[in-house]
Amino acid sequence: MVDTIEKLQTSLEAVVIETSADSSASKQLKNHMFNQLITNGWRPQFKISKEVSESYPLANYILDAMHDFSSDKCNHTHRFFVEFCFDNRQAIGSNILKFEVASRAAVESNYLPVPVLVCADAGALKYFGWDGSIAGASEYEYAVRAVYSDIMLYPPIILALHN
Repeated sequence: MVDTIEKLQTSLEAVVIETSADSSASKQLKNHMFNQLITNGWRPQFKISKEVSESYPLANYILDAMHDFSSDKCNHTHRFFVEFCFDNRQAIGSNILKFEVASRAAVESNYLPVPVLVCADAGALKYFGWDGSIAGASEYEYAVRAVYSDIMLYPPIILALHN
C-alpha cells in the first residue's frame, strides 16, 4: 500500500505546469496524472456505486480513478480511489461523500478502501493562478479531521501540491 502512495507522490512531483500555457494548471495536472494512472492500469472515471443510475448525469457519482492492489505483504486487496480536488470549496462535502460511498461499496465487495484526495496548498493555488474560490489542502484537512470525522469510516489520504 505504501508503494502505491509513493508512486502517486512521485507522479505528482514529476508534474511540470507551464504557467504561460493555454490550458489551465488543473487541466495540465489532471492530464499528466491520468496518463500516469492509465499507463499503470488504473481505471478512470470510476462510478462510486453500482446503485447509481446512468439516467442521471454522472459527474457527482464518479471518482477520477480506481485501482485494486494486492501484495504478498498483506492479506487484503486494497481498492485505491483517487479524486483530483481542484474544485470550488462548496464541493468539499460532495468530494468527501463520494469517497465514503465508494469506500463502503468496496468493503461490501471485500476490498480494503484507500481513498486518496489530491489537492494543492494555499501557496500552490496562488502560484498557479487558481482563483480564491478553490479549496486548499488545509480546508480539506479541516473537513476530514473535524467537520466530517464522525461520519467518515474511511478518511482520505491527502496528497497536496506545494509551491
